[in-house]
Amino acid sequence: MARAHSLEDGGGRELAYVKMSRAKERSTVYVVADSVDQAVEDLGRSWSHSRRIGWAIDRGEPSSESPAVQAAKAGDRTVPANLRHARLVAEREALAAVIPTDPGFVIHQVEARVRKLECELAALERADGTGALQGTPVGDAAVAWTNAVNERRWCEKRAPDVGLRERHQLHKRADRAAERIGPLRDAFETLAGPERARLRAQLPEAKKTLDEMRGQFAGHVHLTVAHPEALRRLERLDSQIADAEWELDVERQDLDGIAPQRRQPNTPEHDIDRVERGLDRGIDLGIGL
Repeated sequence: MARAHSLEDGGGRELAYVKMSRAKERSTVYVVADSVDQAVEDLGRSWSHSRRIGWAIDRGEPSSESPAVQAAKAGDRTVPANLRHARLVAEREALAAVIPTDPGFVIHQVEARVRKLECELAALERADGTGALQGTPVGDAAVAWTNAVNERRWCEKRAPDVGLRERHQLHKRADRAAERIGPLRDAFETLAGPERARLRAQLPEAKKTLDEMRGQFAGHVHLTVAHPEALRRLERLDSQIADAEWELDVERQDLDGIAPQRRQPNTPEHDIDRVERGLDRGIDLGIGL
């Protein structure tokens, strides 16, 4: 639409965004107030608060809804399964969108990733080829460099305690080891430099993700305590969606001329099927572990 006109009725910032972002040219909002200043103050107060959770768990049914929609919400079997399924899925998606997901196992994955990155970075800083670097090209380069350093130190430490001839041999051996140290160190840094840069870039991001997951967990706990009915409603929606899906399968089989075994929803067998086909509440962070 080109222009939009809306009445501010206290719906919060989310509804305000929906109403005020529909028009391409101009949006006009109308406020019932004693003065313009009062209207501005009322708008600021209303649009600064979020009401998504309240909408999602509100149990009230709008009286303006059609009988078919009201029957679908009540699980009326006279409503076609495809209509009931579509409405239930839409309601479930709207409710799930405002409920902070329980990170659960994801937190452990991110914690493990942070520890792994920290161990790899610490191994690079030690440059001894142990730990996370053991058996890798970077680790082998670190071992060669470390061995040359240790050989020179051992020769220089032992030389004062031996005879003149052996001392001379130890000094020559220490000199040869010293000559290898520089090239070996450069070879190690050539391999370690990109790895060190990668780890130093990924570690802060992983820690940031972990902090976000912990905050999401705190939000989930807060909602569970403040609105336990929201999670119960989500479970009921999962159950109703599974029932509607089963009915859709029966209808499709009828259309294909297949005589399905008609079992009633909410039987133990159906409960098992619902566990397998229920909507996934998990989240995918796209983190490669």
